[in-house]
Amino acid sequence: QFVKRGDTLVVIDPADARLAAAQAEANFNRALSRSRQYYANVDGAEAAVVAREADLERAKIDYERRQALKTTGAISGDELSTARNAFDTARANLTVAEQNLLAAKALITGPEPEKNPEVLAAAAVRDKAKLDLERTVIRAPIDGIIARSAIQIGQHVDIGAILMSVVPLQDA
Repeated sequence: QFVKRGDTLVVIDPADARLAAAQAEANFNRALSRSRQYYANVDGAEAAVVAREADLERAKIDYERRQALKTTGAISGDELSTARNAFDTARANLTVAEQNLLAAKALITGPEPEKNPEVLAAAAVRDKAKLDLERTVIRAPIDGIIARSAIQIGQHVDIGAILMSVVPLQDA
């Protein structure tokens, strides 16, 4: 049979390849969402650090005021102790917020979510699955004649199996 370059020679059932492509696309979207969440977590952690810094400054001012008033006897030792505890708690909360910020930043590997290694790996798998789906339709690579066909409708085909040979007319 004579064929022209690009003519369809064989169509392999694309059902499995379609499912694999859909799964790969879903995994890519999940990885991209997760990467974007990493960046959002950094923004939230930075805001928490700013808030804890303000809390610490407020607690420090309150403690220093009460400490100055203690010498005059205007406040009790219990009140000063409460202010000191609030100051220590605010300092500890700032340390926790700073550590959370460091942990959030550790998940960020590039300037944008799309460059995250998880996203790049998922994109590669997605692209391969799309290519595999495209390859379910085998087309003639050149103009020529089918010289040897070893395929029948409904036959199971293994990867790498030779299905047919197309001989170019000029080399016949």
